[in-house]
Amino acid sequence: MIVDKELGFNLLHQGDAHPTRGIPHGLPESWIEAREKAAALPCDETQTIGEVFDRAISKVHHAIWRDKRVLRGIPCIRDTRIPVYQICGMIAEGYSSKRVAKYMSISEKQVRDALKFASILLEQ
Repeated sequence: MIVDKELGFNLLHQGDAHPTRGIPHGLPESWIEAREKAAALPCDETQTIGEVFDRAISKVHHAIWRDKRVLRGIPCIRDTRIPVYQICGMIAEGYSSKRVAKYMSISEKQVRDALKFASILLEQ
């Protein structure tokens, strides 16, 4: 186990137990659980990014779309040119979903769909 002096927490290595559990300055428990969940997911390295996008789009009931002629195929809110990454960026900056929806002239449901799409992508 190595302790990262800059970050102030223990780094896990292959085969290590969870040394950060029970240590006050370690990673939060939810982060460890998320990492364990992600490690348990099957990883298919033969998929293209387009296939991953398409699978995530189908899981949000096609509320998101992508077209190579629109923003070079970047995932957007259906029938708009509003990219998902822009909505996620605004939420990350601290804007509420209501404020993002008003600023972008879309519904709050569309904002939630964009966030769900991003969540599904990160899970894959």
